[in-house]
Amino acid sequence: MNDPIDITGAWRGFYEQDGGRHGISMDVVQCGVSFVGRMRDEDTLLSGTTEINRVDEDGAEIELPPIETMGVLPEFSIVEGTVTGEQVGFDKFYQGKHEVTVWGGGYGEAHHEISEHRVRYDGRLDDGARRIRGEWRIVSQAEDFEDEVGGFELARK
Repeated sequence: MNDPIDITGAWRGFYEQDGGRHGISMDVVQCGVSFVGRMRDEDTLLSGTTEINRVDEDGAEIELPPIETMGVLPEFSIVEGTVTGEQVGFDKFYQGKHEVTVWGGGYGEAHHEISEHRVRYDGRLDDGARRIRGEWRIVSQAEDFEDEVGGFELARK
């Protein structure tokens, strides 16, 4: 059996969300196939627009104004993951509250605090194990919203 590829060290890159790239850096230590570490988000103030598509009981689309969001993320998070062959998967657990203000969409304004914000990253090592590329996902708990998904890339420093 081959030893797992060791990703211990410093990584720097970005994730893509709402048409923009947001800088991230990660330091991890690996033991066997498992690793742990810390990630830092460079952009902690994020805003976006979400279109809502609803249909009435007859199947006709209902036009609603878009929902605008403004979020403040904690700067640091803990990462825990595994390396299997060239596949790298980890969960990112933000340390602190994620605050979000939402307005529009015919709902008025609301302020939310998310105390256990988690993001799943799944990627593949390439470029001689010097780069991880893949997809992140936030699973929505609200039935009106789809899971949020985007790309990411990290390169060894």
